[in-house]
Amino acid sequence: MQTKHMSNPETPVAELVAGCLSGDDRAKALFFAEYADLARRAVAKKLAALGLLHTRRTEVADICHDLFVRLFANNCQMLSRLHKPASINSWLVTVAQNLTVDYARKWTRRAKLDASIAATAPAVVRETPARYAINRERSRQLTQKLEQLPPLDRLVLEMFFLEGLKYAEIAEITGLNINSVSAKLRRTKSKLRTMMTEEE
Repeated sequence: MQTKHMSNPETPVAELVAGCLSGDDRAKALFFAEYADLARRAVAKKLAALGLLHTRRTEVADICHDLFVRLFANNCQMLSRLHKPASINSWLVTVAQNLTVDYARKWTRRAKLDASIAATAPAVVRETPARYAINRERSRQLTQKLEQLPPLDRLVLEMFFLEGLKYAEIAEITGLNINSVSAKLRRTKSKLRTMMTEEE
């Protein structure tokens, strides 16, 4: 069903989507303004259903940002899959909730990675209570610093290291070219390393 509260009532949904597909930045801005709240509600509802909203409420905005980045990437390739503009609300809710599930899986993988990092004690024959506390604190700091990275930087880093995606796959999702993905990974790793060093 067509949304009842268009940011521009004279712009039908089909025309708005067509504008996005044609690369019209104004159409993209109108699309975002119109559907951002719907996307946020869909993400929050899915997080609640997964029992994660109370611990991941701050990530709602990041997931929504990622959603629109993906919708507009590669000449709006994902948005072009909307074949019936009149059903945009239900389609967008489904896409947003599927992305939320992907994020939940990523968080699970990252928790396992953090646990692995915390359990690793280089050059120590046995793990003492003090060493265990240090490892736990370092894992907490790593997670905290990851959360402080800009959403796109964190997304690229996690897609490469935690999800095992190749440069070409990351480029397709984010709309960056392969060289930009490589450069962003290098800069983000360096930034994260600096942040961790400063914390220590």
